[in-house]
Amino acid sequence: MQRHRPADIVDAVVIGTGAGGAPLLARLATAGLSVVALEAGRDLPLTVLWPDGDPIEAHFHVTEVGRVQKDFVDCGGTVRRVVTCLLQTW
Repeated sequence: MQRHRPADIVDAVVIGTGAGGAPLLARLATAGLSVVALEAGRDLPLTVLWPDGDPIEAHFHVTEVGRVQKDFVDCGGTVRRVVTCLLQTW
């Protein structure tokens, strides 16, 4: 994840990363656009670590933590499953 300064220019800003925002963000980023997501949420009173073990800085607010599983059939007809961790911050 990249941090942006207020003066930075990006291609798109998506409000919300729910059922509509998250797929839109993924498509825009995959297309090579620079995108920023804005998300509302409450502060969670817990310490969350980045994958490298460092704590997430205090100026980030964790809005969601969870496990995501995606089952799909790829273009070659193979059934696939992807399991990953979702860490949503703002």
